[in-house]
Amino acid sequence: MNIGIDIDGVIIDFPDRVRVQADWYDCEVFKKNGAKKKDELNIRTRYSWNNEELKRFIDDNFVKLAKESSVIPFAKEVIERLKEDNNKIIIITARGDLAGKQMIEIAKEQLNESNISYDKIYWNVSDKTEICKKEKIDFMIDDYADICEDLIDEKIRTLYFRAKDNRKLEENFYLKEVSNWPEIYRFIKENNKKGAK
Repeated sequence: MNIGIDIDGVIIDFPDRVRVQADWYDCEVFKKNGAKKKDELNIRTRYSWNNEELKRFIDDNFVKLAKESSVIPFAKEVIERLKEDNNKIIIITARGDLAGKQMIEIAKEQLNESNISYDKIYWNVSDKTEICKKEKIDFMIDDYADICEDLIDEKIRTLYFRAKDNRKLEENFYLKEVSNWPEIYRFIKENNKKGAK
């Protein structure tokens, strides 16, 4: 099978660090009253920040937070096992759209240092559905609700790696919510036995 995997929030815990730092920044730097939409992953929408506030937050924090980020528990082990089971691993990420090339270089270094193997990688992707179609992805693993909805609209089976603060989506044949990598492995293994499509 061809398995698509996002980086941030799926392999690396960067979004968790951003959410915590954004809460602090909103309170201490911008002197505001917290998240307006608590189940929103997009920090501009979550806090109703204007463009200047968002840019300041990104400039002050993204590179530092990216460097401090860690690989999510069992991501490496499960990806290795999926490769051993003859699955093709294709990383499809928006990483690089904010704070640019330095964010990509940090992620490359983290993937290399953690020995996370993959067959192909797409950076700075604005339309993951197009890449998923092009690569004939059987399952895409992503943490962003809006992207998951786009994928399932195109009948691409999606594993929604949902953090507790993220918006809840209704599960169906095309969408399964997961919360950790062993759960992902069990689900893909079981569906591989049945035939993914």
